Amino acid sequence: MKFSVKRIVYLALLVSLGVMLKFFKITIPYLGLSFTGFPMILAGVLFGPISGGIVGGITDILGFILRPTGTFMPYFTLTAILTGLIPGFIVMLLKNNPLKFRHYLLAVGIGQLITSVILIPYFINILFRIPFRVKFYPALVTQLQHVPLYAFVIKVLVNRISSLDIDLELKINSVEDISN
Repeated sequence: MKFSVKRIVYLALLVSLGVMLKFFKITIPYLGLSFTGFPMILAGVLFGPISGGIVGGITDILGFILRPTGTFMPYFTLTAILTGLIPGFIVMLLKNNPLKFRHYLLAVGIGQLITSVILIPYFINILFRIPFRVKFYPALVTQLQHVPLYAFVIKVLVNRISSLDIDLELKINSVEDISN
């Protein structure tokens, strides 16, 4: 896979956005709304699964360097890579059809289910002996908020970017009405 200078710049912007978002969190009692994974998912959806994985890995490592929260754990870097890779791969499989909201919902939902709901609680259980279900259920509730929100924002962004007639070298090429 070839990466043009233009694509590298776009991916670098998404990495910087991902690192910045690690510093912000909207706090709601018992629920946390965070956009930390969004740039990784967006990179995967717009530029393909490899690009999403690269953005995820670099974002996680730079985020740890700039704001360490304990010892570096490669398990979580793997999770960040998969956060960008899985939705990008699913969208790549579906790109022959006009992509609708439900396709983005499916791609983001599967990715977040695997990474945020299953893998992160599993790795926390392995590393810190915290019971899996203690982290699983809150992660599930959180992702029930994040997945539709991420899918909606991705759908809106894809429509707007596609309608601007700017060559972003995107891996998707559909413009559908947001109501679809």
